[in-house]
Amino acid sequence: MRGKLTPEQRVEIVALREKGWGIERIAKKMGCSVGAVQWHCLIACADPPTLVKNPCFAKPPKPKTYMRGGVLVRQFTPEEDAKMLELEKRGLGPTAIGRLMGRKWNTIKGRLATLARIEERKVARAEYEARQRRRSAA
Repeated sequence: MRGKLTPEQRVEIVALREKGWGIERIAKKMGCSVGAVQWHCLIACADPPTLVKNPCFAKPPKPKTYMRGGVLVRQFTPEEDAKMLELEKRGLGPTAIGRLMGRKWNTIKGRLATLARIEERKVARAEYEARQRRRSAA
């Protein structure tokens, strides 16, 4: 199936991911691309249960610019992240933020979703560690 996914299909993708299904397995079941599944999971902050229980932040940093699929990719800096979050707080949408920052709207939307996911994982990690401390103290 090519084309836009229905709202019901998007909900199903998120539900399957949160049940622990892999991205490729979901894509195969839904008849869509792996990229489409990754995008909808990113936007919905959908993680598999194992990641929610024990979030991991040990990814090696990427260089500031690199090639991906023949396209030059510019990493966001902490300063750009802060500016983007401030502009969003002021009520600007991804298109307006993208114009101000010299980035495409979908890049801004994806980065904002990534920043939200990072924040959710920090909260989940803190809650997980608090539960572990309570268990070990008991």
